[in-house]
Amino acid sequence: MLASWRPSRRSSATSPTTDWYFATPPASEPNLDGLHGSEGAFVATSFWLADALYELDRTDDAIELFERLLGLRNDVGLLSEEYDPVAGHHLGNTPQAFSHAALVTTALRLDAQPAGIVRTLAEEAS
Repeated sequence: MLASWRPSRRSSATSPTTDWYFATPPASEPNLDGLHGSEGAFVATSFWLADALYELDRTDDAIELFERLLGLRNDVGLLSEEYDPVAGHHLGNTPQAFSHAALVTTALRLDAQPAGIVRTLAEEAS
């Protein structure tokens, strides 16, 4: 599931307390295969979707998406700008700073929960 949208946290219309905010991820999820044509799905916006799922108390879905996105890293742990989910390869600029910034932001957000996703993933890796 890769995303091509990001709700802005600055607008009252996209506050986690509005109906629109709660309705957007479920309405978007069936269509998250990237853009038509030669474009792929933007990796950063996929992390933003994980953020939105977490904000909507869909923590398990957020963690599942986050872990799937971590699986997109290349052999040296880097992410590209886009990913082609059909062909299974990176597109666009690699490495992409925005993708990595979104990864870090999402990791910090998920790590703030009681289970601590970053600590849990680190423990599983050791």
